[in-house]
Amino acid sequence: MELKTFSSAADFIDESVKVLAAVSRTKGPEDIVYIALSGGRTPLAVYSAYAEHKDVDFSRLEFFLVDERYVPFDHERSNYHAIAENFLQKLKGKSHGVHFIDTTLLMHKALVTYEKQLKEVPDHALDLVVLGMSPDGHIGSLFPRDPALHEPNHLVAYTHNEQSHTKDRLTLTFPTIMKAKRLLLLLAGEEKKATLEDLLHSDKVMEDMPAKKLLDHPRFTIHFYYPEHGGSTQEIYSLAQRNGVS
Repeated sequence: MELKTFSSAADFIDESVKVLAAVSRTKGPEDIVYIALSGGRTPLAVYSAYAEHKDVDFSRLEFFLVDERYVPFDHERSNYHAIAENFLQKLKGKSHGVHFIDTTLLMHKALVTYEKQLKEVPDHALDLVVLGMSPDGHIGSLFPRDPALHEPNHLVAYTHNEQSHTKDRLTLTFPTIMKAKRLLLLLAGEEKKATLEDLLHSDKVMEDMPAKKLLDHPRFTIHFYYPEHGGSTQEIYSLAQRNGVS
């Protein structure tokens, strides 16, 4: 596990983009690179800058979603909507492909369809999974004490969280996440400091803090933006807005 802490929002974004760019160049010129993206304002700021990177051949990249709320594509809480509006549209069709969870389908059909797409990835091994972490320690839509935490085989699963505004979710499972070649966890702000401390130093188990599972991955990187003297993370969102992130 590698942890990097940044007091500058610009450095946080730049270094995170470097990870994405490096993964984009890990294979031969004829090979496809597979990257799964999480939603959230902090990752969106990074994706926006990534889209402007001059040395990435986006025609070799295929993107997946880590998770999705079971809402229409144009819903304000749709991860696909946010990522498409703030990142994918900037690529102007340059990527090799984009895979999303089709919430126009019935739940079971949406899961089966997305799993079929994931199975087209060689060895089912994504090259990079970008994650965020909520204060309760959930990643993607893998929530504490959800049965999907123990899914042994399926690459994607349905989860339900009564505390969430949108209760029904679809998410990559741990068999998919942990098989990825590299994981990047993006965190920002005072609230996440305590959660990060819990992740690294508490005796909580995966059942109570799903992100604990990530510590078992051999190439797990954490980038944490923590403004000097605590304070607000508004700088990162201001930078994102200047890059066109809504």
